[in-house]
Amino acid sequence: METFNRFSETAQRELNYIICNDLDTLIWMANLAALEINITLSTKESFDTPDLVLFDIDPEPPLNFDNVMDVALLLKEKLDELNFKSFVKTSGKKGLHIVLPVVGSYNFRQTREFVHQFGKFLARESELIVSEFSESRDPGTVFIDYLQNNRGRP
Repeated sequence: METFNRFSETAQRELNYIICNDLDTLIWMANLAALEINITLSTKESFDTPDLVLFDIDPEPPLNFDNVMDVALLLKEKLDELNFKSFVKTSGKKGLHIVLPVVGSYNFRQTREFVHQFGKFLARESELIVSEFSESRDPGTVFIDYLQNNRGRP
């Protein structure tokens, strides 16, 4: 089994992360109920440089998944206009993740700021959308969470 050793600032120690890159490892992890559906945004070879940009879309009641889909479709429309190729996946809770592959030497601060600014742009398009953390729990809103664009997350 392949592992990746990295210092964790949170744990203040070296941690070994399992890399699931073959069927045997996948079966072993599934047997332990240790599968993580959220992937990191970079590879072990370039852990400090993101390969993906993440838009995390989460609703606050009384809004629901239908509202999340509306926001995701608006986001896709705007990204398509810019010729960005995007992909969607469930977030594991109540929302969706929209990811964009990135090429180049962007850092996490830059990708996080891109998502934040894009979320602000979308907030001008729809009164349901918020992109500020201070408004993320406001009832009847859909938060475009830019804060997930950090090394080692989501």
